[in-house]
Amino acid sequence: MKKVLIIFMAVFPFLCCAGRSHGAAEPPFVADTLSGAGEAAATDRIRIRFADTVPLPREARFAAGAADTGIGWFDRALDTVGAVEVRRVFSDGGRFAERRRRYGLHLWYEVRTDGRMPVAEVVQVFAALPAVAYAGFVYRAELAD
Repeated sequence: MKKVLIIFMAVFPFLCCAGRSHGAAEPPFVADTLSGAGEAAATDRIRIRFADTVPLPREARFAAGAADTGIGWFDRALDTVGAVEVRRVFSDGGRFAERRRRYGLHLWYEVRTDGRMPVAEVVQVFAALPAVAYAGFVYRAELAD
């Protein structure tokens, strides 16, 4: 029995890591893998993560129904989906700002729309942009009994 336990302990770490590619870049997000968010997703907002190499938008201003973030391609996408708000998901971090930048938290933004376009289509619009590394649903948190 002791021999079996030793063999299991020696092989288990390799079994847990099988299929994972360490050091390889994450595959790009493919919106087609999501058929829809279902009941748990918010119907008017998504989260996006910009690629490391693109300039980040300034705080969005919405005047006369048009977005103005200082980045033309991003403004056009926001206008296409009917965005009404764009905000950073994580704060600058104060004294921890350098650490948050190192982990890429400054790249995450939440886009809120007017709800005229289904949220799955909004995700697809942003996932198709080459400067967006991730686009996904925002799920509502509900308390269990």
